[in-house]
Amino acid sequence: MVWLLKFWSILPLGFLQAIGRGLGWLVYKLSPRYGRRLRHNAAQAGFTDAEFHNEAAKQIGAMFAEIPKVWFNGKACLAKTRVANPDYLEALRANEGQSVIFITPHLGCFEICARYLAQQKPITVMYRKARREFFEPVMKSARDDSGMESVPADFSGVRSFLKVLRQGGDIGLLPDQVPASADGEWVTFFDRMAYTITLPGKLAAQTKAKIVMVVGIRLSHAEGWELVFKDGPEVAELTPNEQAQAINHALEEMIRLAPTQYLWSYNRYKVPKLAPPMPQKV
Repeated sequence: MVWLLKFWSILPLGFLQAIGRGLGWLVYKLSPRYGRRLRHNAAQAGFTDAEFHNEAAKQIGAMFAEIPKVWFNGKACLAKTRVANPDYLEALRANEGQSVIFITPHLGCFEICARYLAQQKPITVMYRKARREFFEPVMKSARDDSGMESVPADFSGVRSFLKVLRQGGDIGLLPDQVPASADGEWVTFFDRMAYTITLPGKLAAQTKAKIVMVVGIRLSHAEGWELVFKDGPEVAELTPNEQAQAINHALEEMIRLAPTQYLWSYNRYKVPKLAPPMPQKV
């Protein structure tokens, strides 16, 4: 599996993205359940046009097709990465003692964000273990890159995050996944109740870390990616529910920068077995 992914990673980016777009569109057309979820989630955010849905399906395919290249040919990918607002990042790095929680949705090439940041300062990221056990070493080796360390999405990973932040380090999170445990909050995501993780807010409140939003938007014609940074919400004085809601609103703003590149096919509104009853939306 590793050798197959490494071979895939040496192929031209334009070729990989084109193959991914084709496969993404094909899956969208051939899988009624997949297509229905993509359309419903996008429509929930106000994107109801069929052309938008087709393009979103293609972009999801490109997202997954380019990930192995980012994993195993990072140097080539970083050469194709630029920052839309470099002054923001320069000012952020000027405060060397400030720990940062970088938050990004599953938009564009989310994998490139941490790798770019790791060039400047070590960063620790959290990942969910692979469903297939044989694929776990692949993901672990791919994500433990120079300047970047990955930790599992469990209690040991949370402890690692706290340690890093208290030492003035940086971490990276993808908070738009449904938490598997009861440690979540029911808040809105694009005006619909969605069970949401509370970890980013709790970490910021306990460590005084700064929350920064970052996305890696895919450029056209295989030109690479453009990173956009923005201040995240101030959550230290908020309740866990208010923290989760504030972060969801910030995610929505970032997603609207390039909405066709979001992972609309993800079952964001599912109800986990351990979740408390969903409240009525106010």
